[in-house]
Amino acid sequence: MPARCANAACPQVLRDCSSGRFFHFTNQDKTAHSSGQARADELGHRGKYYWLCDRCARIYTLVHIEGVGVSIKPRWKDLASGEILKELGVA
Repeated sequence: MPARCANAACPQVLRDCSSGRFFHFTNQDKTAHSSGQARADELGHRGKYYWLCDRCARIYTLVHIEGVGVSIKPRWKDLASGEILKELGVA
């Protein structure tokens, strides 16, 4: 379970599982290191959980980029310019 917001610029700590947005990204590596791990793979439980707080989840989403890993991205193309972020008081 994540302890804080996945946005490195956000100090929000996870206190309530009903707020924000959770993400689960599975590991595509099929190599199992133990029989227990192989069973977890079969059940689809392998991977890592991330959390964005309410404020960040309204502005950003998380995506998995092959060869890079999990990355935070603006939910709308207009956010990339920074103008809307300034209006929201985030930038």
